[in-house]
Amino acid sequence: MAQPRIERLIDKFGSYALVISKYIYGIRVAMCLFYGVGKMPFARFLVLDAISCGLWVALLSGAGYFFSGFITSIIGDFQQIGIALFFIVMTGIVVFYVVERFWLSEKVEEANPETIMKIEEKILAVEGAAEQKLHDLGERLHLTREPSSEDKEADKKAESKSAARK
Repeated sequence: MAQPRIERLIDKFGSYALVISKYIYGIRVAMCLFYGVGKMPFARFLVLDAISCGLWVALLSGAGYFFSGFITSIIGDFQQIGIALFFIVMTGIVVFYVVERFWLSEKVEEANPETIMKIEEKILAVEGAAEQKLHDLGERLHLTREPSSEDKEADKKAESKSAARK
């Protein structure tokens, strides 16, 4: 898809199209591949790429320097807004806490214990299914291993030591 654009750039700018292509969306990688397949000498590619990177750094640094005064004036305005946002968020947290503490907790206490048990059973069932899926995935990706005879012997020794302590 990028081939016609690349060909037009190369016809117009020659090997300097590599420098220009870094700033055109969608053809940067294709241009590098084209010059790689076209067997451009590595030293020439490195020099042109360094020029392109240097221009990019100069462009971004210049924009940052030029707009730094403007940005600090905006940030100064946002400091006032930031204080207001802080109080809004804190008020929201306090309201959420009060609602949870005095309204929601009463609803939970009024709930039927059988309903709570059913919810806990469902949560445990989902947890068990997730553990099984994780184990199956680990086996498919060969992340799990069978315990070696040394591991089994170490487990037996640990069990016998704990039994002797009891």
